[in-house]
Amino acid sequence: LARFIEPQKVNDTAKFQKWTVPLGEPVENALKRFLDLKLIIRADLVDHLITIFNGPQLKQMLVSRGLPVSGAKRAMATRLIEQDINGMNKLIEDSFVLVCSKAGIELARTYLEYEDSRHTEAIKQSEIALREKRFKDAALIVAKYEADSVFPRGLWISISTSRNNNHWKNYNPVQDEAKLGYIFTRTPKLLINKGWDKLPDIRIVAGMSYLWGNAEEAQIECGAETQSVANLLTSHSIFLFKMDEARQLGYKYMRVLTCNDGIVCKPCKKLAKTKHRIDDVPELPYEFCEEESGCRCWVGVVVE
Repeated sequence: LARFIEPQKVNDTAKFQKWTVPLGEPVENALKRFLDLKLIIRADLVDHLITIFNGPQLKQMLVSRGLPVSGAKRAMATRLIEQDINGMNKLIEDSFVLVCSKAGIELARTYLEYEDSRHTEAIKQSEIALREKRFKDAALIVAKYEADSVFPRGLWISISTSRNNNHWKNYNPVQDEAKLGYIFTRTPKLLINKGWDKLPDIRIVAGMSYLWGNAEEAQIECGAETQSVANLLTSHSIFLFKMDEARQLGYKYMRVLTCNDGIVCKPCKKLAKTKHRIDDVPELPYEFCEEESGCRCWVGVVVE
């Protein structure tokens, strides 16, 4: 219903097919039921016009009729209807635009308010868990939020989801607990040398960014530098975890990989030219990186 707070053209329901799984039925069936319950209704002529036609198209129709082209889309559509209601009805006769009724809007907004409060609470509780160094709990809070969502996120932390299989319901926090532990306990030399590790709450920002995919989820005022440093802490954590994995799997050599674009600095390019024994791999982010935005290198195993 929330999709129909604003008018939606539904002649082609292909764009709504992702709803089939969470609804548990073909989207066409759900739309029919909503119509029968009068939670959605066929939109009026103005909403049909502003949904089907863009601004330039409405202006062209006004020009062709010698009418003023000023105002927003709704004003232009109203002007067209006042001058040529039969012509406008003819234009939209093969289109079907639906919009929430008053009852539908009330239900949809109640749901959206609930979802907003659920998201806010999950953000709050995950940050509390990070501050208390309860990394497993923090990861599980995020996983539960995603598992209970209509459309959970796909790849971000160490799981994947698909439309037909919500893997968050079987989430294992082991990897993310380890990576969060590194974010909060280890600091790359690159940050120490520049004093960036002293930024207030930098590890909270990094942890929240890692868990939620967005540094802005941390309830902390932070600028571009803070977010950049948080990303470097996360990058270092992932590097340490990958090195642990490689050792456990018995790999002997690793290679540093760059983004291979025009802004990779000379020290990082030089670093990537050779393979390294696993115990001699330079720390990433690279201590001597010269990129203003911070080192973007990562590490990969060498298969022999």
